[in-house]
Amino acid sequence: MEKTEERYAALGKIYTLRTSVQLATSAEQSRNLLFAVRAGNYHLLHDDQQSLIGYVTWAAINRDGWRMLQCQQLPRYLSEWSEGRVMLPMDVVVLPEWRTALQRLLRPVCRRMPQLAAWR
Repeated sequence: MEKTEERYAALGKIYTLRTSVQLATSAEQSRNLLFAVRAGNYHLLHDDQQSLIGYVTWAAINRDGWRMLQCQQLPRYLSEWSEGRVMLPMDVVVLPEWRTALQRLLRPVCRRMPQLAAWR
């Protein structure tokens, strides 16, 4: 139960951060954020004082998910967010003053991902 509470607390922090940088959140974006958090596919970024400065979310897709991605179809269902080993970044938000440090902030997150997906 505590894990669920922690995840929903993280979701609240994500929405607070999005609001602070004046990002609109569509219904589809809300669904994606919820699925990422429920699947545990998120990482909150903190500064040295443990203040929240950003987050990253991803979907862990399989080969079928990769094929669907080639047709411009993103994961739609919760099960698709944790069915494979290919990590598909879905959302990255960082406070403006921390954008120059984004590569350094994401390095530990990317190291944990066995296969990082990239598409155009």
